[in-house]
Amino acid sequence: METLRDALESADFLKILEIILKDLFENEIIDGAVYFSGENLEVKILNDDLRISGNTIEDIEGIAKSFVEKAKNERKEIFEDNLVLRRGSKSSIWYKIKSIYICPVFDGEKLLGILYIDRIRSEEKFSSSEKLWLKFLSNIFQVYLSLSKDKKIMESLQKDIWIGSSKFSCDLRDKMRKYSSLSPLLITGETGTGKGLLAELLHKFSGRSGKFITVSLPSFPETLFEAELFGCRKGAYTGAIERNGLVGEANGGTLFFDEISEIPLAVQAKLLRFIETGLYKKLGEDKEIKSNCKIICATNKNILKEVEIGNFRRDLYFRISAYSIEIIPLRERKEDIEDITKYYLKRNNYSISKEGMEFLINYDFPGNVRELQNILSRAVLEAKSGTIEISNLKNLFIQKKENKIEIILEKLKNGENFWKVVKDEFLKKNLNRSEVKEILRICLEKTKSGKYKELLKIFNLKEEEYHNFMSFLHKYNILEKNEEKNRKV
Repeated sequence: METLRDALESADFLKILEIILKDLFENEIIDGAVYFSGENLEVKILNDDLRISGNTIEDIEGIAKSFVEKAKNERKEIFEDNLVLRRGSKSSIWYKIKSIYICPVFDGEKLLGILYIDRIRSEEKFSSSEKLWLKFLSNIFQVYLSLSKDKKIMESLQKDIWIGSSKFSCDLRDKMRKYSSLSPLLITGETGTGKGLLAELLHKFSGRSGKFITVSLPSFPETLFEAELFGCRKGAYTGAIERNGLVGEANGGTLFFDEISEIPLAVQAKLLRFIETGLYKKLGEDKEIKSNCKIICATNKNILKEVEIGNFRRDLYFRISAYSIEIIPLRERKEDIEDITKYYLKRNNYSISKEGMEFLINYDFPGNVRELQNILSRAVLEAKSGTIEISNLKNLFIQKKENKIEIILEKLKNGENFWKVVKDEFLKKNLNRSEVKEILRICLEKTKSGKYKELLKIFNLKEEEYHNFMSFLHKYNILEKNEEKNRKV
């Protein structure tokens, strides 16, 4: 009974089928059970009766084969008794088969499989109650085949979308099926490993009909975060307009918190309550609203460390991390570099030389998959033929291996402006907040007074752009309050 309960809890329908059949064998209700499935109708023998053997429907022995063909051709289930008395049923006479039950399963015109059950030891016909059991087994078999078909489709999609033949990627595709129904779920990994892609795949395979909504935390100013997330009533604050909020938009779907560690501390308690109850309030309203959405969180930080220094609530951390998936860096799954490269280039009608591939595989890719994709995109643009050579890659990697901040400072020195080389790269996530702060620190040291207004000249900005410049720093929490006090303009 415990084994059956485990099979039911894990929705392992083949296991459920086998457990019930075993009980029917032991009680001598049936003697033989086989199912056929797959492109060639391969055989799976579900009992230990040595009379039945074979690998496909073509070479199987020990069953009433002519009746299997009849069920398949007529597309209907068959209950037959007294087979030994029937003319023309040689296998039934030879193997002394008394009664049979056969159920073919179709998906439109396509035959998915056939369930075959027979009785030898008992002369009696299948009773009404026994027939109900056999029909119940056929229903389980149909569910199993249907799920198997969906599983194959899903695996095919996963192989097309989450590329990689490494052990990690194979295990991850398997884990995605198990985790697609879980909520909340935490995805961890370095920048560029594919946390957002994995979140979208988990949403797709969850079967939810609602939207996949991303909460891009670094892009929200702290003062408006609650309104953006939960929505607000018109007039709730100066300039506020009526809005549903991202939680409302994600009802029936998935809410993905990109870089959850960036969520303002003041909002974390309300988010915790929403995750636990599904209830929330719009800003400026007292009425509670229900939203049924799957919660997925992602971060490239050590959240436990953020908890220890007081930036993240401990109770929220334990709530979102009950189920977690870590995406390991690309440098630790070298096989995926080759798979991703070939997949990307094939889509663009390009190939890569053996030397070029070896060059890629031997690189560490600190920016992970995102960096590999950027490299390949630039290589395709710069390649003079349909094959990417090592010479096309070396120039790109020489530039990549230079210090990122030094490259930006050089661009600023050469006349490019702050919006293009800093802000745009930050919004694309090619630069993080700490790197932007470091650029500010280095450039402030070059000024006479250490005031932010003097950065306009260094950043190739006009005086009238100062307000927008400072708004950007405030909006994305780049300018700390203590820094603002120490550097008054």
